[in-house]
Amino acid sequence: MWDMLLLLGESWKARDTGAADLERLLTVLSSKTKKSPGTLEMLSNRDAIVDPNTSLEARLKSTLFSKTTVNPERVAIYLYSQLKRCELEASVVERFEHHVRDAETRVRKHITGSVLALHNEASATCTSPLQDCDRSLLLLLCDSILLFHNDDKHLLATAETTYLRLQSSCAVDEQLRVLQDIKKGTSPDPALFGAGREECPACDTEIKLENIQEATCANGHTWQRCSVTLLVIADFHPRTCLGCGRKTLMVPDAQAGASTLPGTTATSWLEVVLRAHSLCGYCGERFYTALRRRA
Repeated sequence: MWDMLLLLGESWKARDTGAADLERLLTVLSSKTKKSPGTLEMLSNRDAIVDPNTSLEARLKSTLFSKTTVNPERVAIYLYSQLKRCELEASVVERFEHHVRDAETRVRKHITGSVLALHNEASATCTSPLQDCDRSLLLLLCDSILLFHNDDKHLLATAETTYLRLQSSCAVDEQLRVLQDIKKGTSPDPALFGAGREECPACDTEIKLENIQEATCANGHTWQRCSVTLLVIADFHPRTCLGCGRKTLMVPDAQAGASTLPGTTATSWLEVVLRAHSLCGYCGERFYTALRRRA
């Protein structure tokens, strides 16, 4: 499939790609992604890493990128990002757009489930206190499952486990009630979610999770969300994917002091997650970032 993509890339440069070529590739991608396993199978079939010296970020990166679980989806997302730059018939682009939305959802679920599953696994034997950024990260991912992926029973179970682990230090009773209602077949109402998980970088007003692309506070300040963590991006120089253009937070600067997390030098779960995403989680391309000006 990658060979097909490379050949199409060369033909686009020469403006020699026909609609029939694109139709054939779309058919291949559709058949591949339809056969992709569900989130339950994705996570339960992870390769066991027995080396105790393997870092948390290496384990997460292996789960995210070394498996072939969502590779067809990543190909579709990358291909669509390139199609938008070409002069093609609107009907062809629309077909890819419809297909790629499903692919993006599957990749998003894969990222969310992988991060939470590794945290739950590691926290079962590690009692290190979480930093505020870690709580925001984990709660946002869990909330996103209730709001946007509540049809996935395995993700709901993963979110419930995470909420219960955070219950002693975070207010999650409301979310646990919503989760139980979802299990009974009731659709969640976003209005049931009380306070937001983050504050606006401009005015300190709370920000609620209303979609996974953008965040808007009550005063109308709008921010992009990190494509991996869903956290608000207030940095003027985030990492940007060379392929699909998605934004991802920079890896935090190293903090003084030893790490309290097992099997890593990272000082927070947020740092673990961002380190693991050295490539774009959606299309697999590299990142670039503008140079920071020294003070």
